[in-house]
Amino acid sequence: MAPEQGLKSTSAAMERSSRRFTAHNGRLRRERARASCGMPTPHLREGHMDRQADRQAVYQEITDIFGLVPSFFKELPDTTIEAEWRLFKAVQVDDGPIPQKYRELIGLGIAAVMKCRYCAFYHTALAKLFGATQDEIEAAVHYAKSSAGWSAYLNGMQVDYDTFTREVDQACDHVRSQMSQQQRAA
Repeated sequence: MAPEQGLKSTSAAMERSSRRFTAHNGRLRRERARASCGMPTPHLREGHMDRQADRQAVYQEITDIFGLVPSFFKELPDTTIEAEWRLFKAVQVDDGPIPQKYRELIGLGIAAVMKCRYCAFYHTALAKLFGATQDEIEAAVHYAKSSAGWSAYLNGMQVDYDTFTREVDQACDHVRSQMSQQQRAA
């Protein structure tokens, strides 16, 4: 299956599970409101049962997207699993302005600098899933290495920040001018 086809089916599964999750949370909010007014609440149980229902709804949504619930989500406490999943999904799964392949390459670069083997494995696997080549993966890691190295050098040598930013702006102006000249010549 092409990465785009997998992404479309994943997006459809995400949309279905989001609707189910939203409906479940809507019911819980209504039940909690009824309870606060002293009205009967047939579906609202003790707080623990409520959190277990929330956990199961999150697990169902995760399973719809990934085909399983990764163990690191199972380790999260009931009080935070919903918020952690929402954040993970918004940043890692949902469509955004940066195409998925490039987001994963960015994630890989960050993971390399942080020296997080879990993140490096995850972002490498997903970058490949979304069509990144081995050359692109290597380039992302090399770019991260270069950035981290220059950061160490600039900070260690205490290069004047104002001078640095002024020089970067001047270099960008020069490159912009060169690009304009090339476009006019073409």
